Amino acid sequence: NEYGKINHFDFYRIETDEEVYDIGIEEYLEDDSYCFMEWPEKVENVLTNQCLWVNLCESDGIRTLEFDL
Repeated sequence: NEYGKINHFDFYRIETDEEVYDIGIEEYLEDDSYCFMEWPEKVENVLTNQCLWVNLCESDGIRTLEFDL
């Protein structure tokens, strides 16, 4: 989905890197928009080093964000 300069990807059903390239991921990663991705670990091979990993964690009903630069 595209929302102006924000793109959302849900890679839950992605099985191969080829599927990611078929949706044109390279174009999205090269422009000046923000890409928010669910299940990015499934497509790690195609992501650039310019990614900021943000993990939403929950423990005992408390949600926290973990950042991995």
